[in-house]
This record gives sequence, structure tokens and C-alpha cells, in this order.
Amino acid sequence: PLPDYYVSTTAYDYNLPGGTTNPIPAMIWSPVLQVPTNPVPFRQTIACGEKTLTPSGSFQTVIYNLVALRLPVATHPSQMNLRESGFVNGVRGFSDEIYTWNTATKTTRSGSTIYCDQDGAWRMVTGNNLVSTNYFRPNDVIVIISRNKSNGSNTWTWTYQPTNFYAIPDRWMGWTNTPPAP
Repeated sequence: PLPDYYVSTTAYDYNLPGGTTNPIPAMIWSPVLQVPTNPVPFRQTIACGEKTLTPSGSFQTVIYNLVALRLPVATHPSQMNLRESGFVNGVRGFSDEIYTWNTATKTTRSGSTIYCDQDGAWRMVTGNNLVSTNYFRPNDVIVIISRNKSNGSNTWTWTYQPTNFYAIPDRWMGWTNTPPAP
């Protein structure tokens, strides 16, 4: 069997008070080699950012997590089990955010990151418009921006299953009626 990931890298936050650094697991590169056909969940650890009030004001650490939706489907962020896993929704500019790249222009797709508002609606940060259906596509580079600890924890685990997106092929490869005669 192949490993869960090929490469894992660590980032360092050099902007912490007192000149300290905080090693953060930054990226795990995971290839999609075949269509997942087992109802086994995918799991990716998301490092959390933090907001702290200090005597001189507030301090915020923002963590960028590079992740992969390892499925051959296009989807809307509401279908990705993000909020259920630990993504913090809320007011624009204070909630966690997610985005993907336009690989042709090397810029954020649609020129905006995405957040989930207090009512659970997924919106573009720029313009506050609703996110379109099937916004994220297979092979997109996805970045989750964490500003908030999730339930007081420094990490949360993004978990999703192929069965949340499509019917798993059976031994007849999707045959829906009676199997063919031998």
C-alpha cells in the first residue's frame, strides 16, 4: 500500500512575541492515484490560528493549511464537511477562510477567499456574494486559512468520505438492476 502522504513540511512563525518561533505542520502533499472505492474516511489535520489579547492590544496568528480534496468530484464548500470537522464560521474577516488558485493566472480564483457566515451561508469575502455550486473542482489547490482555535484546540481533523460525494461502485461497477447473466 502507498503511504497516506508523500511529503510533509513544517513552517515557522517568526512574528511571535519575544522572537520565538512556533513550528507548525504546514503542508502534506497527497496524490490522487485512483478513484476511491472504499467507504473509508479521508483525514487531514488542520493547524489552528489564534487570537490573543495582550496589554498592548490584540495579537493574531493566521495559519495557512494546504490541503487536497482527494476525490474526482466538483463540490460546494457546504458539502465538504468542513464546519462539522472544526472550520470556524462567523463574521467576515474573523471567521476561518478557504480558497483555491486559478492556475492560469496564479491568483485566487474569483479574486476572493471564502468564509462561512454566522447563518451557515458560504460567501466570497470580496463582495459578500454566495459561493457558486461546484466551486471546488478535482485537482484544485485548496488552502484553509485558520484564525481561530477550534473548540479550544490547536488542531482539528478535516474528515470526509467518498460516500458523501458519490455512490461507491459495487462489484458490477454501478450496475443498478439485476446483474448480467453469467
